[in-house]
Amino acid sequence: MLDDKTLDLVNKYLKIKPTLQKKEDDFKDRSRLQQLLATSILNDIILSKNLFKRNAIIAEFLASYFDLLLSKSALNSRTTICGRITRHIMGIEDEDQLISLLNVLYKILIKISNGDDLLKKDTQDVIRGIKL
Repeated sequence: MLDDKTLDLVNKYLKIKPTLQKKEDDFKDRSRLQQLLATSILNDIILSKNLFKRNAIIAEFLASYFDLLLSKSALNSRTTICGRITRHIMGIEDEDQLISLLNVLYKILIKISNGDDLLKKDTQDVIRGIKL
């Protein structure tokens, strides 16, 4: 799926990744790549003017799917929104939480490919949203 140059780039990144962080990083390479993929996909979705005409809709989307609440000032710029999303995803240190986020992203991609409304909730979305 990846060409040799891209695979080489990924391997070089994974080698230097520990030097980029201040603290000791025990997160597995696979998990780090999953974080990068999730960040890329979610930022692409957020930047789509076809899916979100206004930034206020993005706030509702992020709160609904990811329990991510942003301030009004953060919602002024999609670039700022993407930065906050990136920080949130890259800050995940629990593998189960990361897998859950990837599952939610998968459901979102299915809704987009089917042409469904992202803010329309099905039964599973309602159950997932219940706080115990």
